[in-house]
Amino acid sequence: MLGSINTAGPLALGDLAITPSVQIGRGGAIVVDNSTNPAGIAFAGPPAITMPVTSSTLSVGNLVCTTLTTGGATSASLTGGAVSCTSAAATGLATQPRYSLRVSLAATQAINTSADTAIAFDTTDVTADGGGATNWGVVALPTSVFTIPLAGLYLIAFQVAYATSAVGARNAWVSISSSVRRWGEDYRVATTGFPTMVSSSFTYRMAAGATVSLNVNQSSGGSLNVLGDTVQRTHLHLVRLTE
Repeated sequence: MLGSINTAGPLALGDLAITPSVQIGRGGAIVVDNSTNPAGIAFAGPPAITMPVTSSTLSVGNLVCTTLTTGGATSASLTGGAVSCTSAAATGLATQPRYSLRVSLAATQAINTSADTAIAFDTTDVTADGGGATNWGVVALPTSVFTIPLAGLYLIAFQVAYATSAVGARNAWVSISSSVRRWGEDYRVATTGFPTMVSSSFTYRMAAGATVSLNVNQSSGGSLNVLGDTVQRTHLHLVRLTE
């Protein structure tokens, strides 16, 4: 075993008559040359990286799931969350877990005339096209307030189905963190002979812990139901698009 080696130039290991297999250059850089004779570096244990690895040093396929063990990449070392190996295996890229929530109204909710009212959703949609709750944590229903689990850019979409009445107008909007500002508001004159459908969608950059509520108002002159049937179903959908 050598205690130390001092050399004015790179230290080359391998068959020097052809092409060195491993070359240690200035600053400790290690170059593996497999252009002539295939070479490699074997580690007795997992190698330790003591400095940050930037995306500019990685290309598609350089980091594969087989080189990671559970806990190898954690949210503590990333700004947006943990790395999902299931997504990396399919595309060669690393993506964050999805966050989405879709809730609906199974029972009708009575809305008094000219009174701003928050919809108290009672069902988490779990059908194939409903979305359900993904990485959202516990959602205690019924509730009219939904808390954002992770900061990011979210898509918010909703639909409100009012019972049939030809009098007045109908509207709906989203309130964020109890603000008086109305996001994605849709206002319509009542439809004659059919339920009046009000819907909208928008994107909003949310902070973790922000809250979302769907509010409605109607001017029929009396109490009017918001529908929860299987055809015209009132729902709210929240999807995190990116960090």
